[in-house]
Amino acid sequence: MTAAKGRLGSIVLLLWVGVLADRCGALEPSEILIVANATNRSSIRIAEVYCDKRGLSRDQILWLPLAQPLASTIDRAQYLQSIAEPVRRELNKPSRASRVRCLLTIYGIPYRIGLAGSANDPAAAAIVGDLGRIRQNRGEYLIQIANRIESPELKIIPLDPQKIPRVEDLLAKLPERFEASLKQIQSVFDPQTRRTRLEEWAKLYVEVFGKPAGWKKAADVGIVLVISTTDQREIQEDLVRLQTAREEHWSPARRFEARLYNAFERVAGTAGMIAAIDADTDNLRGKETGAALDSELTMVRFDDYPLYRWQPNELKESMDWAAAKTLMVSRLDGPDETIVLGLIDKALAAESAGLKGVAYFDCRYPKPDSASEFGKYDLSIHAAAEIVRRKTAMKVVEDNKPELFAVGSCPDAALYCGWYSLRKYVDAFDFATGAVGYHIASFEAADLRGAASTEWCPAMLRDGITATLGPVNEPYLTAFPLPEEFFAELIAGRCLVEAYFRTNPFNSWQMLLIGDPLYRPFGAGKGVLAPSEAPRR
Repeated sequence: MTAAKGRLGSIVLLLWVGVLADRCGALEPSEILIVANATNRSSIRIAEVYCDKRGLSRDQILWLPLAQPLASTIDRAQYLQSIAEPVRRELNKPSRASRVRCLLTIYGIPYRIGLAGSANDPAAAAIVGDLGRIRQNRGEYLIQIANRIESPELKIIPLDPQKIPRVEDLLAKLPERFEASLKQIQSVFDPQTRRTRLEEWAKLYVEVFGKPAGWKKAADVGIVLVISTTDQREIQEDLVRLQTAREEHWSPARRFEARLYNAFERVAGTAGMIAAIDADTDNLRGKETGAALDSELTMVRFDDYPLYRWQPNELKESMDWAAAKTLMVSRLDGPDETIVLGLIDKALAAESAGLKGVAYFDCRYPKPDSASEFGKYDLSIHAAAEIVRRKTAMKVVEDNKPELFAVGSCPDAALYCGWYSLRKYVDAFDFATGAVGYHIASFEAADLRGAASTEWCPAMLRDGITATLGPVNEPYLTAFPLPEEFFAELIAGRCLVEAYFRTNPFNSWQMLLIGDPLYRPFGAGKGVLAPSEAPRR
């Protein structure tokens, strides 16, 4: 808990800064565009009910004539034609352009986008083949270097075909191999022999990790490498080219045609070049180009951006939302129409009466290791519990054992965050009206509409939670909002969608926000302690 308390000061500052950041104003109902399926009766009813209960005009509904039956996934081409382009046209209307800040997708709109179609492109396949040959060549070179640093005399050892390692495994172990070799060389008694071997070692380091890193490492171990003016100029030019390619979102094809991989090798070494080739190969094959549809819609105003993995969320901790092109997106969806309509009613009821109940935080470790991402998120769950304890009147239950909350052990749950039980919901909760919470695990919204799904998002929706979030595919841990940041924003009085987009790390990726975007669990200071009431510790 010491580390969690230590983080509290920054969160208090975040709450204070949040007040200043309201210069663009809190989200208004008039700033929402609803995206609904005109061919699905449930989608129509939910959209119209939301308008009526939240005071939106029905002119704020964009009706999309999507095919039946109800689909969870849409392919990339269909998404662009049937959803992204109509939304973009609507946003470009004079009556919409400066007013829409948030999209609300409705049950009936697909929530997953399939992989990009470049895998079926013959030109892309040809580049993949060329990149594969380059990678094989540089991989063999890397294996030779690994053998040299394993040899006390730094000599090339003939490869044993039966013992050739995988390049991926080799890359992971090269830093420790270099360090082990360095210690061995530094133990050599004869100064001249030691210096000669150090010079050879430093040159190999340059080859593997690039010239800038290699030159610095050489200096750190007391070796002065000869660096020509040409070398220095070439590196500066390479850095400029790489920066330009990154800012202009060069495609893998353009990077290949421009021979940019040579610059990667000079700047980041053979290891960096192979990493760049692997990323571009995955991109060309369409790997990790799928996304949650809502996460892709956040960037519908952007002309072009890479689809491989994610893009940083420009709204996160931004002080100037008015200048941002990114849209906030939330979703009213779930296993059936009745559950989805309940998300609206429960949000309104909790706003009227105030969110009441118990806050449950399910950590895994009593003293997390802050050096790891897992430790960072566990610390953040601890810190979230401390924020709720100090800023609200809620009772807080904080668990720090590896086991999850047991079945039936969490009555009157108003807030929740915890982990980890992959796609296997543990029915511990009796959710209070207006409950907000999320579970940190992969794939927990992949089957969002599953009537019997054991994934956490649909299961919590069936059990009565009012707002949640989760991934439709493997998101990697760092795609989740840090719990301490997300709950701090809610307690500061943010509406659901603002709290999420101030803390969501990535867009064009795998996460969905489910719930009424306007829902303010702590609006007008309800349930929040005045400074004089806060417990002293």
